[in-house]
Amino acid sequence: MEEKPKKKEFLSWVSCLALALVFALAVRFFIAEPITVVGDSMNPTYHDGDLLLGNKLFRHIGGIESGLIKKGDIVIIKIDGEPLLIKRLIATEGDTVSVSDGKLFLNGEALTEPYLGEAIAYEMEEIVIPEGHCFILGDNRNFSHDSHIFGPVPVSAVYASKKSK
Repeated sequence: MEEKPKKKEFLSWVSCLALALVFALAVRFFIAEPITVVGDSMNPTYHDGDLLLGNKLFRHIGGIESGLIKKGDIVIIKIDGEPLLIKRLIATEGDTVSVSDGKLFLNGEALTEPYLGEAIAYEMEEIVIPEGHCFILGDNRNFSHDSHIFGPVPVSAVYASKKSK
C-alpha cells in the first residue's frame, strides 16, 4: 500500500522540477541573461570579468523604438561572428554625432559624461545616424572598438540592455 503514495510523491517532485526547469530556461532565453564583461572598453564603469544581467525582454516589446532603452543606457550588441559587445547607447536614427576638442557632441550639444575616466583623444567628423541604426561607444573611449571605428550598428543587433550605472 505504501508504494502508491511514494510513486505519486516522486512524480509530483519530478513534475515540479520539470516546470522549474522550463521556467528557468524561458527566463534565460527570453527575459534575462548573465553576461560577462570581456576587456577594458567599458572602464571605469565596468571592468574585465564583471558579471551583468542583460535584459532581453525589451526585444519582444519594442526595443529602442519604444523608448524602453534610452540614450546613455548600456546595450549588448550581437553581430554575427563577433563576441558580444557591451557599450553605451549614444545616438539613434536621425541624430548627429561628432567628437572635437576631447568632447562628444550629440545634435550639436556637448554631452556631459561623468562616467568617462578621461577626455577623448581622437577627433570624429559629424555623421548622421541612418534609419534603423544606432551609435554605440565604450566608456573607455580611447581604447574601445566601437562606432567611432566601425560606424553605426543596426538596431536589430541590440541583443540586450542594462540601465546605466
